[in-house]
Amino acid sequence: MARRRTGLRWERISDAIRRFVRDYGQPSPRRAVFCTFDFDPDRFNATIFPQLTRRGRQFRTLVIADAGALQAKLQCITAPTFARYAIGPARVHKGGVFHPKIILLRAGEHILTGIGSANLTPGGFGGNLELMLFADHTSADGMSLAQGVAAFLDQLVDCPGVVLPRDATGFVRAMISDMARASGTVFHSLHGALLPQIARLQTATCGKATDSLDVLSPWHSNGASPDHTDAKTIALLRKSLRVAGPVRVFTQGRGGFGPELGREVEVSIPKAVLVDGPGVDIPSEDDDRVYDRRPTPLHAKAYLARGRRGNLLLFGSANCTLPALSRSVSQGGNVEVLAASRLTDADVRAFDNDLAEMFVRADALKPCAPSNRLNAPKGEIIVGQVVGVGGQTMLRIEAPRLTSGKLTVAAKRGVAATVSVAIHAGIGMVRSSAELKRLFPDGVPGRSSESWSSVLWERQNRSWIPFPVIVPLLETTSGRGDVALVEILEEECGWWPAGRKDDGDEDPDEDEDSVEGSGVTDDEEEKNIWTEAIHQGELDRIAVAVALLRKRITQAERFGSPKAARQYAKSLIKRIEAVPLDEHLAREVKAFLRRSSHVRGKNR
Repeated sequence: MARRRTGLRWERISDAIRRFVRDYGQPSPRRAVFCTFDFDPDRFNATIFPQLTRRGRQFRTLVIADAGALQAKLQCITAPTFARYAIGPARVHKGGVFHPKIILLRAGEHILTGIGSANLTPGGFGGNLELMLFADHTSADGMSLAQGVAAFLDQLVDCPGVVLPRDATGFVRAMISDMARASGTVFHSLHGALLPQIARLQTATCGKATDSLDVLSPWHSNGASPDHTDAKTIALLRKSLRVAGPVRVFTQGRGGFGPELGREVEVSIPKAVLVDGPGVDIPSEDDDRVYDRRPTPLHAKAYLARGRRGNLLLFGSANCTLPALSRSVSQGGNVEVLAASRLTDADVRAFDNDLAEMFVRADALKPCAPSNRLNAPKGEIIVGQVVGVGGQTMLRIEAPRLTSGKLTVAAKRGVAATVSVAIHAGIGMVRSSAELKRLFPDGVPGRSSESWSSVLWERQNRSWIPFPVIVPLLETTSGRGDVALVEILEEECGWWPAGRKDDGDEDPDEDEDSVEGSGVTDDEEEKNIWTEAIHQGELDRIAVAVALLRKRITQAERFGSPKAARQYAKSLIKRIEAVPLDEHLAREVKAFLRRSSHVRGKNR
């Protein structure tokens, strides 16, 4: 459904990211957050992450994925491979799953926002029929969408019903700290069910009654099983939105039949795929009709309400199920996100034409019994993090549900060489170099590693449960002051660690003259200065690193307002002041940083 509206466009994830990095990816800091239910690291490494590292424009990247789905994926992969990004497993209390699909990229003041139905999987990258809407900072609609996503992320990291790793929480807060928040464009289930929110918005947009309702969703159930079919959610939608006319459902179906969803519900399924052969009229490439010769499973989620006063389209991650629409996180529901768009009559006609091209009416099957429940996260450990404390590299284990106790951890499933970790208030530390060697026989991951994520295993009775180990995106991994400052500088400037070659430097389709800020940039000048300082003494390296960081603090033109500049400056200064330095040196560094004009006065 490649329809464009002002500042908004439907497109594939890789195409949107590539365009943004090409056109706006030069300024720094460069950061990216992906929210997904399912995550395929191999396909992400091959398809998406190279776009975030082109021409040396490295985006510090966080992938937040459902903890249960991630465990199931890691159980099935013999040797998972990652790259230089961090993984943040999200655990949802009371039975729900983490299900939003959101992308937020920032390069200085430039922003790309994506929202829709696609997971970070082969299906989400092009194998499924998805709805992903993207917008950048160049339009009012794009900024409104970005501010709505920022409001969701702001509430996500503070939601008591969702557990995120410490580093993921800090990274998200740092990324959105200077962004405005907006309501009315992005709706979520963190603090209230989606269905009442949809009903209020429908009344404001369409009027007291809805003339008709179209539902695009692969699943319709009353529980956690995607295979179970139940008409209850459709009935609730009809009642809540006061639908006076027909309800049309566009869904995947099974064996050429659609699900039984109640009386007066018209069900359609994707058209059969055309196959080359005698008597089959395959259209030419320039034919106006659109055909996909591959089987394309439906994974998109959308709800179109039409009324006398207007038309409302909601799309995003929420299937037509009770856990998605009628329950909040505290009520056992999923974390879901829907974006709202008011459509003109012309937009609605285009939407109808797209549906007519892709779907066909189908006879109904009786509801089937649930056969496959979603994976609930197991074990106590949510993540491990490599951190530097007191000049020593350690492994910090986060097990938020455990007040105290001991957990057994190993490098591989079923091995005898295990490490016992004492947990206090949800945190455990592995300090011994011998134990770290046992867990990481090939070396402890660090900033210079090819991968910033790996996998360890927790033993629970006779079961082995995988959990990711990450190199934190914001915390330093070294207890040495000069090394810690280098890590902060690299993160702030979006540089690869020393000795790393840039991935995908050249793009034959890219016109360098079209790239914003082509030529020698401030970032390149800073990199040249730092390259000269690398081989100097420790104090000289500290002095150059602090000077370059202070320069970035004072560059307010990269931000939208003086208030945003002050927020950014305070956040960066706080991180620098936490670096372990000699007391006298730390005092001098603090005084040097505080002379920045953007942190004076009452906001200092």
